[in-house]
Amino acid sequence: MLKIRYRMLNMVVSMLEYAVFMLKFFMKMLNPLNASEQTGDAEEWC
Repeated sequence: MLKIRYRMLNMVVSMLEYAVFMLKFFMKMLNPLNASEQTGDAEEWC
């Protein structure tokens, strides 16, 4: 049971990381002018 739970947790974490990456990517796509500022904020935020 513990292994299955750990595997599910690992999958959720990786999905969250992927979602954050996609969010940053879309922010860059939507705001090309503010891209440099937004990436700086995002790095500090993490």
